[in-house]
Amino acid sequence: MAVGIVHLVGAGPGDPKLITVRGLEALKKADVVIHDRLANPKLLEHAKERAQFIYCGKEASNHALSQDEINAAILKHALEGKRVVRLKGGDPYVFGRGGEEAEACVEAGVPFEIIPGITSGIAAPAYAGIPVTHRNFSSSFAVVTGHACEGNEGIHVDWARISTAVETIVFYMGVRNLPLITKKLLENGRDKNTPVALVRWGTCAVQQTLVGTLDTIVEKVREAKFTSPAIIIVGETVRLHEKLSWYENKPLFGKRVAVLHRGQQAAVEQIEELAGQPVEILLVDTVPASEDTLDTVINQLETSDRMVFSSEEGVGAFFRRIREMGEDIRSFRGGFYAVGRDASEALLNKGLFVETITDNRLNGIWAGEKIIVESEEQGKGSLVHHIREQGAEVIGWTASKKVLSEKGFAILENMIEEQALDYIAFTCPADVHAFVSLPLFKDQGRNLERLKTLCFDEETAALLHQKGVDVDYIVKDGTAVLYSSRLSVIA
Repeated sequence: MAVGIVHLVGAGPGDPKLITVRGLEALKKADVVIHDRLANPKLLEHAKERAQFIYCGKEASNHALSQDEINAAILKHALEGKRVVRLKGGDPYVFGRGGEEAEACVEAGVPFEIIPGITSGIAAPAYAGIPVTHRNFSSSFAVVTGHACEGNEGIHVDWARISTAVETIVFYMGVRNLPLITKKLLENGRDKNTPVALVRWGTCAVQQTLVGTLDTIVEKVREAKFTSPAIIIVGETVRLHEKLSWYENKPLFGKRVAVLHRGQQAAVEQIEELAGQPVEILLVDTVPASEDTLDTVINQLETSDRMVFSSEEGVGAFFRRIREMGEDIRSFRGGFYAVGRDASEALLNKGLFVETITDNRLNGIWAGEKIIVESEEQGKGSLVHHIREQGAEVIGWTASKKVLSEKGFAILENMIEEQALDYIAFTCPADVHAFVSLPLFKDQGRNLERLKTLCFDEETAALLHQKGVDVDYIVKDGTAVLYSSRLSVIA
């Protein structure tokens, strides 16, 4: 059996968008992904459908797998001919034990590649407004482990040299040993007024920054109950934190935002762009069409002249039922038509000739014909209504229907009651209609003052205001702008 290959991939500091293009390419091709605690789990969504995931997260005194077990897992799957990605937070060769894993590959005769990642020692300070170098403050920096290498007491920090040799010192994995770190730096010549910052979960929406001096930081950490994972930065560039803090000044930084639809990727990405934490809650369920509905449609194929589809979902549901019933689509002699690109491409993928239509192209040409029309809207103003007005007999059906989700309502109401949300995001008018039907809303009306609202278009914002809810922000192209129902949208 041919030997596979191992990619030691740096996942970056936390924000999943900070992985390199090369790292993402390797992840998408992997058969096995061995990932740790600091690699953002969202990255796993890029792996192929049948990829195997192995978690090997490490916390202080709590390792899911030992390093020897991790090495063994990497080699086992590679020797089975698989493509293995060892996905690590930060960079594989910066306190990531990538060197040890690469050595294991060499000794086993397994080919490997290193794909560097953005290390948290530079990224976390940058997201906190702290450059590690600055020509007015620091011309050098060092990265130092905050604890000794397990099983190798020969690895230690040379405090006498490191304490004053460079202007900026960045410590990894050092929160637990912060009292010792500050003590050693002070004993070896560092001034007690030297600024110090700790950045926890850097580059993520839950990022926290705590600033003090060598003389005060230990007590501040104790009072704030500040815990790992965090980067420690010691040096004069920490003074720039307040002035250059760009990420923590974003409009939604650290705010938990309920998105009242699942699958609203654009909305989720825009909230993340504003440094918010999206929480997707499904208020409206989509229920597939019943078999009886589809059977009625299929039984009228032979006597119909044309079929119109308006959604990819409708095409999929129709042809699945055709197969289940053992029917032959060739019994239908009429033409296939699509409204919109999604429906058109779905029909083309079935090997059918498709004509795309719009309302203004009908003009009575189907008068007297029998037309099967799949459309979510069936009432006045809908495609079904328009074709019927042209003088055609219409068999209308929907691939699915929307129903309110009791589970989603319960989750949202519980989070509101527990004050676990800062904003509710409305992506479309349907979100508004679902929200105002909540028992909580009906009981309390506008008594939801602590919560703010976020809309993604002016139509939705206007409807929300009409229902008696104040609108705080509209998101446009990744930028939150203040909304006033009296003044329209202003930057």
